[in-house]
Amino acid sequence: MKKIELLLPAGNEECLRAAVHNGADAVYLGLQNFNARRSADNFGTHNIFNAIDFCHKRKVKVYVTFNTLVKPNEIEEVLNQINLAHSAGADAVIIQDPCLIPLIKANFSQLPIHLSTQATTTNSYSVPDGVERVILARELSMEEIKLISDNGKKQGYETEVFVHGALCLSYSGQCLFSSMVGGRSGNRGRCAQPCRKIYNNKYLLSTMDLCLLSKIPDIIATGTASLKIEGRMRTPLYVGTVAKIYRKYIDAYYASEFKVFIEDKVSFEREVEKDIDELMLAFNREFTTGFAFNDSIVDTRKPMNRGLFIGVIKNERIKLKKALKIGDGIAIWKDDKVIGFTVSKIKIIAKSKDDNVGEAINIHEASEGETIQIDTKGAGDGCPVYKTSSVDMKLELGDEIPLTKPKIIDRKLIIPIIPKRENEDEVKLFCKVYDKKSAIDADKEKADIIYYDILKNDCSDVKKLIKNSKFFVYTPRILSDKQLNEIIEKLKLIKPDGVLVGNRGLLKAIKENKAIKENMPEYGYGNLHLDYSFNCFNDIDVNYYVNEHGCIPIISPELNFSEISALKNKNFIVLVHGNIVLMTTTQRLKAPELVDEEGRNFKVRQTHSNPCIYEILNSQQIGLFNKSLDCLKQGIKYFYMDTNKDVDKFIRIYRKILNGEQFDDTKIKKGYTTGHFSRGVE
Repeated sequence: MKKIELLLPAGNEECLRAAVHNGADAVYLGLQNFNARRSADNFGTHNIFNAIDFCHKRKVKVYVTFNTLVKPNEIEEVLNQINLAHSAGADAVIIQDPCLIPLIKANFSQLPIHLSTQATTTNSYSVPDGVERVILARELSMEEIKLISDNGKKQGYETEVFVHGALCLSYSGQCLFSSMVGGRSGNRGRCAQPCRKIYNNKYLLSTMDLCLLSKIPDIIATGTASLKIEGRMRTPLYVGTVAKIYRKYIDAYYASEFKVFIEDKVSFEREVEKDIDELMLAFNREFTTGFAFNDSIVDTRKPMNRGLFIGVIKNERIKLKKALKIGDGIAIWKDDKVIGFTVSKIKIIAKSKDDNVGEAINIHEASEGETIQIDTKGAGDGCPVYKTSSVDMKLELGDEIPLTKPKIIDRKLIIPIIPKRENEDEVKLFCKVYDKKSAIDADKEKADIIYYDILKNDCSDVKKLIKNSKFFVYTPRILSDKQLNEIIEKLKLIKPDGVLVGNRGLLKAIKENKAIKENMPEYGYGNLHLDYSFNCFNDIDVNYYVNEHGCIPIISPELNFSEISALKNKNFIVLVHGNIVLMTTTQRLKAPELVDEEGRNFKVRQTHSNPCIYEILNSQQIGLFNKSLDCLKQGIKYFYMDTNKDVDKFIRIYRKILNGEQFDDTKIKKGYTTGHFSRGVE
């Protein structure tokens, strides 16, 4: 039986050595650009050849990350970077944008491609042709992982799942929070982690760390090929510790005595607890088993490393939950402060023969259950104490990485010439609405297309009321295989004029479904629109969706006006007004809005999907108003509005602007944002 792969992060050379020495089957690492951890040390021409040669001589594979979105002017640069990785002997590249697959295959036909978790793969329809592996969304259940893994064995691809490390609150690849609020895009590897900030006076969005050590048998049983550890920003000690412990459990699983071991639940749980303690000392923000096991992933306390909880101060003493030695590091949480230091003195209260408390005696080590005195730095009763480091934890890096001579393949790159394609249509307004009244109002104002929620109970009834506009349905961004098939059935029942597709898998399902083609007008150019959840970011993307799939995409709101204008094919849609979704999450959010420390309000919107998906909206709506004319002058003719009120008013305003009539937007644009229209992201 082939063992499941253990895949470790390598943010720098020391982490690489720690991973290899402590049991990694494979590592993943990034070059300086186009990787989702651009703040890590990463690798470059000077050491990528050394690193890959070092790993290969130890039978460890190396996957190089290109898991960010690529701007229109960066296509040649990213191909040159892939050529560097390929020349160095990379075993695969990891990418976010599935539209780049044909381009990579045209230039590097034998180079395996892994689709990043940034691609938000939540169903088997979403796995594109040409990938050897897909890294699944962290939100999937064991049953969903098994379904996609089983399908992969038939279709010729593997799956990979995260089992340990930091979590994103939002589905990866569907987060614009850092981008819109802080100007640093997670889709470009520069996330500023706004989820670690305070909202409603708590850290409401701060996630715990994933730890699935005790679930290894369940995960292996799904048929997935690889267990992935997050942590390219972590220390070598973290990488080495996690590698060593997960290696132990994987090897044990395949040993003949493992079944007997796990059936002895007491011994198994005791062993797991001991190893989780060590993982906590390496790094944790509390551990969760995540969405796959219906666990909450949020901890509203401090968004920082915890260490190992050892007790609470009471009467200047601590009854230890875990052992403590001189030289260990501890942190005392006092109000909003964390007091960290190294333990230099431990006193234990000795007992006399008649069991009366005696004098305090200095000791070198105290055991679990004992009551001790240490310098509490003025912290009073009730303050929790954590052990943050242990003198017993040792880091073994193993061999040093020897130098090798770089030899970059001189390759003539195949870069497609994207022809210019004007939009020959009339100027049109597409409006997303949320209730029957808004749909009727939009129809009275002759919106060209109305998008209505396919999951609302009155969807069919609203369709019958629309007289002047085309009636499209919009569909969820997140779909399992089961939910996707349910949407297909609803499409056959409602028979809308078109679809605003939110999920990549649904696009493929619509194209392949014979019943839809037989019972409805064939969905092709003009009646399949793509939500900005598709992250359409460059000429390759637009050309792929428009020319090859007959779709009209809403262009990514992370591109600025100059970048949008430079796109050769003008048959796309620009968001000009209304709400923008910052996060899409499965985590239940009870508050109707989130208020940050600057007083900005971010509304929380529940979808009609089952289970419910929550969307966090930007504190300011997009409002381009007269700036929409700049787009029109560049040949862009499709404009998108996402409005939950006053839709008729804003249709009239934008009709007036786009018709070239004078409109003073000085007052009305106050309180709105133009988003990235002027600034863009790095």
